Amino acid sequence: MQVPQKPINISEIPQIRGNFYENIFNVYQTQDDNMFFYYNLGKKIVFDIENVSDEYVEYVYIDAPMPWTTISYRLYGTINLWWLIVSLNNLNPIDIPPANSVFMVIKRDNLQQILNTINQ
Repeated sequence: MQVPQKPINISEIPQIRGNFYENIFNVYQTQDDNMFFYYNLGKKIVFDIENVSDEYVEYVYIDAPMPWTTISYRLYGTINLWWLIVSLNNLNPIDIPPANSVFMVIKRDNLQQILNTINQ
């Protein structure tokens, strides 16, 4: 026998801290009796790569295959910004980048400005 749970208001859900991909998307709530929360993961971030200024980006060389989270940590000191590298380069996050790859990344000095713009 299931014990009924008190419905949670969306405002009661704690915020995810940091620059997690999940922070970019709004959380939605169903309106039926089986209320649950969900992200609209159909949304995605798209960068206009053709018009990205060299003022904001640089290119990095990856000499060995490694997960996106490791690349993020080496570049930004956090594993949470893997999505930024993947999105900027329009890549599949499931794929492990091969050795001898070059990727466009946001310069550290511009990182917070870009993240603020994305969050708006």
